[in-house]
Amino acid sequence: SSPSQSNPSASATMPPPGYQDSSAPVKGGVSTAGAAGSGKTEVNQLYFFLNGEEKIVSAPRLQPQSTLLQFLREEGLTGTKLGCGEGGCGACTITVASYDNDRKKVVHKAINACIAPLCSVDGCHVITVEGIGKIESGLHPVQQRLADAHGSQCGFCTPGFVMSMYSLLRTNATPSKAEVEHSVDGNLCRCTGYRPILDAFKTFCPATGESNEEPAHGGGCCKEIKDGEIPPYAKTAELPFPTQLLPENRPVAPLKLEGDICTWYRPTSLSGLLELKAQFNHAKIVVGNSELEIERKFRGSNWEVLVCTSHVQEMNVISASDGSVDFGATVSLNRLKEVMENEVATKPAHTTRTYTAVLQQLRWFAGTPIRNAGSVGGNVANASPISDLNPVLMACGATVTLVKVTGEQRTIPVRDFFKQRLYRQTTMAADELILSFSVPATTELQYSQGYKVSRRRDDDIAIVTAGLHMEGAKAGSDY
Repeated sequence: SSPSQSNPSASATMPPPGYQDSSAPVKGGVSTAGAAGSGKTEVNQLYFFLNGEEKIVSAPRLQPQSTLLQFLREEGLTGTKLGCGEGGCGACTITVASYDNDRKKVVHKAINACIAPLCSVDGCHVITVEGIGKIESGLHPVQQRLADAHGSQCGFCTPGFVMSMYSLLRTNATPSKAEVEHSVDGNLCRCTGYRPILDAFKTFCPATGESNEEPAHGGGCCKEIKDGEIPPYAKTAELPFPTQLLPENRPVAPLKLEGDICTWYRPTSLSGLLELKAQFNHAKIVVGNSELEIERKFRGSNWEVLVCTSHVQEMNVISASDGSVDFGATVSLNRLKEVMENEVATKPAHTTRTYTAVLQQLRWFAGTPIRNAGSVGGNVANASPISDLNPVLMACGATVTLVKVTGEQRTIPVRDFFKQRLYRQTTMAADELILSFSVPATTELQYSQGYKVSRRRDDDIAIVTAGLHMEGAKAGSDY
C-alpha cells in the first residue's frame, strides 16, 4: 500500500497507456481495448451476487467512494446497520464469499460493510442477514438459537453477531468454543451482554460432556440450551456459491470504474499496477479500506484515483520455508495468521518464536472483520505509531521489498522503513510500492515476544505496543 496523497493536478484525469477512454465503445460493459499490462479486456461495471441474486451495477449509480453498506440499505436490506461507521462495532457485518485462486476454493469472510467499498465486491457473493433466514420463510439455525437463548434485547447489534457466526460456520461447521468467541471479537453489544449470545453460539460446538461454565440462563421461564439437545448444523442447506462466479466461467479482469469525483482501478498484474502508479503518482492504494474510509468519512478526504491491489497475483502469494515466511503486501492479516499458526503447529518450537510473537499481536489486532479485509502492506505503509504489528516486525528482523514503477526492487529491514522521530513518515519514495515481506524463523538462542496494552482485550486501540527480540550466544558451557 502507498501512503500518497490526492493529486489535484489535471493530469490525474489522463488514463495510463493501454486503458480505454470512457468514450470508447463498450460491449456488455466490457471495453474492447486491452487493459494495462494484462492483455485482458477491461470491465467498467460491477458484477456480483447478493443473497443468491445476480447484480450488475454501473454508472451513474456506481460511485467508487460509496460503501457496500450504502448500497445494501438502498436495496432495502436494512438489517445491516450503521453504527460507528469505522469498522469498530460490527453492527454492519455481512458475509462475502469469493473464490480464492491461491487455495483453489471458495472462502467466506465476515466483512464490515460500513467501510467496504462497493467496488470491492466485484466477482463476489454478498450475503446479508435477510439472505440466510426470515420469519416468513424460516429462520436460520444461528438466528433461531440466538432467539431461544434470549441473546437479543434492543436488537441493533444482532444482525452483525448473526453474520459473524454464520461466516464461521461456512468455514468450519464444527467450531471449538474458542473459535466461536474469536469469531465475534469484532462485534460489540451494549445492552444484552455477551453471555447469552455466546451460550447460543456455542451450541454449534461439538458436545464434550464437560463444561466449566454456568449458562447465563437457567430453568424456569427461560429456556436452557444444553450440549447435544439441538440437531447438528446442516451446512449443505446453505446458499451455494454461484457457478457464474467461478474462474472457469468468469476469469478475473481489470476494472476501471468511473464516478463523478473518483475513478477506481483494479489491475490484475504487477505490470499493470506499476503502469497505473507511473501515470497516477499520487493515487491512493486501497485493499481493505479500513484507514481510507475513516479519512474520507471523518476527515473530509477525497481522492481522484483509487487503485485496488486485491487482485494483483504477485502481491497475494504467501509461502513458508524452513527459514522464513514470505508473503505479498496484499495478503490479509487473517490469512497471515492462518499460515503462521500452521507453522507454529508443525515446526520445531525454537524455530517459530518470531511467528508466535506476530500471532500474539494478531490475536488482539482489531476484530475479525477488519483482519479479514485489511492487508499487512496497508498496515505497514500507514506507519501508525499505534500499530500492533509494526513493532514486532521491526524487532524480529523482518524485511520489506519495495518496487519502483520501473520494476526495480530493493529490500530493506522493516526497521529502516520508518523515519525515526517523524510522525507517520517512511523512506518509501513517491514512485515506489510495497511488494512483499519476509519474516525470519528463529534459531535455538533467539527469542521474540509481542506485547500490547489496551483498555479492553478485543477490538481496541493500543495504549502501549511493543516488539521484543533477544539473541543469546553460547561460549563453551556458558550462555
